[in-house]
Amino acid sequence: MILLGKNYFTCAPHEGAASIVTSAFNAKIIKSINALIRSAAKTLDADVTEALFALGKLSSDQAGKLCPSIFNFNTLLRDAMTNGDEVNVAILLERAPRVFMCAMPAPSLSVINFGSKPWHDYVYQKQKDTYRYQSESPMELKPCDGNEFLHSERFFVESLGLMRLGSTLFYEHVRDIVSYVTITEGHGCWGLSSIDMFGDIFITKLQDQRNPHVHYFDHVTHEAAHYYLHALMQFDPLIENPPTEEYSSPVREDKRPMLGVYHAAFVLSNVCQNLQAILDSGVELHDKKSFQQCFDVSLAKFNQALSTVEASAKHTLLGKSVTESMRDVSRGLS
Repeated sequence: MILLGKNYFTCAPHEGAASIVTSAFNAKIIKSINALIRSAAKTLDADVTEALFALGKLSSDQAGKLCPSIFNFNTLLRDAMTNGDEVNVAILLERAPRVFMCAMPAPSLSVINFGSKPWHDYVYQKQKDTYRYQSESPMELKPCDGNEFLHSERFFVESLGLMRLGSTLFYEHVRDIVSYVTITEGHGCWGLSSIDMFGDIFITKLQDQRNPHVHYFDHVTHEAAHYYLHALMQFDPLIENPPTEEYSSPVREDKRPMLGVYHAAFVLSNVCQNLQAILDSGVELHDKKSFQQCFDVSLAKFNQALSTVEASAKHTLLGKSVTESMRDVSRGLS
């Protein structure tokens, strides 16, 4: 098992950090699946030799990114066992070797259409009735038509190119976390990440006049930061506020548990750092004003969320380190 040092518990990306943290999370998920399979085999008196062999090969190469299907499989098997659903447990055990053999390596960063992967519908159905973004309308997502997808893909790839020119560090940080960027059409959600599909992020295509490069630059940075923090929190809770305590959040109209505000502060710190990097880099931007406006809005929201965290979060020791790093970033932003 990979042990994470204190230096990884920061909102400021540094070289190789995302790869190390992702590898540590991989090992934890593989250990979880191993335990679930062995427990299920005892319950059903099933032969899981082939599944454990395939999982072992996956474990020996866990330094790369795992396919989101592995994280989805862990959730499905855990939930089926918790619910005593022996039929689905048996189906998952039979499917396991194929899932594991196809799970490595995950792509460096591939742009795909919504609905093209088997975990998309599971995550969508799980999230759609509870997820809200600013407005109170429920999430409704669907695949893009062919031309719209190609149009959005082009803008995303160009945005990623700008990120690479502005900050190789941030580009590599995002690349080492994200396997798939899934373009969707719909409303109620601009961007979504879920631990049930770790490494895949949904970004809804633009339907207004916002600069498309800013749109994709902003949201891929935002969702990658969610994943980095999710991974860190598998090793330390960082904050210990009960979910019944609710606070104002700069990215939601409704009040949120401290966990939601903490995530908001963390991801906004990453968005601000990445935007400042490209604004300061000298890279020629077609619409620099839009990048600056996004930075200004994100900075105000970041400082608002950070103020709430500093005032009300009940930190662990490592949680204090993360918040201190956010405070340092806030002081350095202009």
